Amino acid sequence: MKIAIIIPALEHKGPVIVAKDLCEKFCESGHYCEVFYFKDKGSEIFPCKTSKISLFDKFDFDKFDIIHIHCLRPAIYIWLNMTKIKNAKIVITLHQPITYHSFRVTYSVFKSFVLSKLSQLIYKSFNNIVVLSKIQESLARPFLKQQNIEIIHNGRDVAICELNNKEHIDKIALLAKRYHIVGTASVITKGKGLEQMVQALVMLPDCAFVCIGDGPELESLQNLAERIGVADRCLWLGYQGNAIDYLPLLDVFVMCTRSEGFPLAFIEAAGAKCSCVLSDIEILKRITPENCVHFYQLDNIDSLASAILSAIKNKEEYGKRLYEYYTRYLTATVMANNYLNLFSKIIKQ
Repeated sequence: MKIAIIIPALEHKGPVIVAKDLCEKFCESGHYCEVFYFKDKGSEIFPCKTSKISLFDKFDFDKFDIIHIHCLRPAIYIWLNMTKIKNAKIVITLHQPITYHSFRVTYSVFKSFVLSKLSQLIYKSFNNIVVLSKIQESLARPFLKQQNIEIIHNGRDVAICELNNKEHIDKIALLAKRYHIVGTASVITKGKGLEQMVQALVMLPDCAFVCIGDGPELESLQNLAERIGVADRCLWLGYQGNAIDYLPLLDVFVMCTRSEGFPLAFIEAAGAKCSCVLSDIEILKRITPENCVHFYQLDNIDSLASAILSAIKNKEEYGKRLYEYYTRYLTATVMANNYLNLFSKIIKQ
C-alpha cells in the first residue's frame, strides 16, 4: 500500500507520536509512506520522506491508496481538497472527543464552542473514522451518524534506556532515601488535574512527587505546593524527551486527568511495569482492567491518597499484571496491524 500521513507538525505530542509509530510499523511491513505537515514546530524524525505544506498547497492525492489524517488542521486541508481526490481512500483518527464539554476542559467557552462545531462539521464529511475507545465512539456517534466508525486502541513499543542525566538521578535518589516516589509524565494543563496530587501529599507524609513535564499550569502547581507546605517533597523536572527512561525510578505512576483520548503516557507506564493510579474517568475505566491498576474517585483527595498507598503496597503484583495486559493489547505492533487490516478492507470496498 501507498500511505500518505498528514499531521499538524513534527511535534512530540500524542497524535504525532502515534503517527510516527504507525509509520515505522507500516514501513517495516513493506508499505510506502510519505508524511506531510504544516507547522515548523518540533523535530520528530520519521522513517520516510517528510514534506512541509500549507493549506493552499496541492500534492498528487491519488498516487496514494490511503490518506491517513491526524487532528483538525489536516482534516480541514483534506476537506478543502475533497473534490480533487478521486481514488485514494481517506481515514481520519479522532485522538480526542469532539464534544463541547471535552474541549471545555482545556479551552475557553468561546473557543470550545467554535472548535466543537467546526470539528463536527469537518469530520462529518469523511466516511472512515477511527476512534480510540468505545466511550469515544459513543460520544462521536450523535454527530457522525452515517460514518463508518472503527475502534482501534493506541499502542506503543516501550523501550527503556539507562537514564544518563546524573543531576536528575541524584535528586530522585536523595528523595527515595526518605520517601516513596510517586511520579507522572504529563503536559501540565488544568485538564491533567495535577493539583490533586500536590494536595494529596499532605495526607501522604511518606511520599514525594516527581513531575516530568511542562505547561501553562506549572507555576500554579508550584505555588500551591509552597502554600500547603509540601514544596520540599515536589521535584519539577520540566519537559524531558526521554521521559520514559525515568519510569523505573518511580514506585507509583499517577494520572489525575479529567479528560483523555487514549493516553500514551499510561501505555508507556504499563510497558515499564509501573504500579499505576488512575482517575476514574470513563475512558480510563473502559481501557484498563480493574485488577491491573488502582482507580480513585476524581477530585476526592482521600480516595487518591488511599489508592496511592495501595499501589505502593501491591507494587510488584500490579506492575506484573499491567505489563501482561500491555503485551497483549497495547503495543505499537498490535495497533499498526489493526490499522493495516482496516486499510485493506476499505481499499477492497
